[in-house]
Amino acid sequence: CGTGRGTRWVRRPRLVIATVPEAARRRGEEFRRAGWEVWELPARDGHLSLRPLLARAAREGFLRVLAEAGPRLAGALLAADLADEISLYLAPAVLGGRAVWPGDARPRRGRERRFEYLGQRRLGGDLWVRLRRCGRVAALVGRKGRGPA
Repeated sequence: CGTGRGTRWVRRPRLVIATVPEAARRRGEEFRRAGWEVWELPARDGHLSLRPLLARAAREGFLRVLAEAGPRLAGALLAADLADEISLYLAPAVLGGRAVWPGDARPRRGRERRFEYLGQRRLGGDLWVRLRRCGRVAALVGRKGRGPA
């Protein structure tokens, strides 16, 4: 994309791993040698603190963050009110594990988080359902090829 005559911005993919300082001391150099950026961030209750992570991502120029999350991280993002959009992938298979839905995401009565349905798409035998937080504008919504129609 152009920014004026003769100036051009180039987007480069970045591999980032965010972790707490203790874990960065143990394995950070291994990830750096493999080409990853290692972000050392504070811990909260023994886990990476999510608000400083998203604040750092914003300072670094990230407009969107994809969290490929299991139920624990998904629940923490929802409980902290940090998710603007949800992509649910439904597969006709039971994979196991004790938690299959973000248990931490259950709000107190009267404080429900509402999402609007954006669409769905079949991906082979799976179903992708896309939801967006009501009252918030998410970047790239509706852009061709970027989500369910």
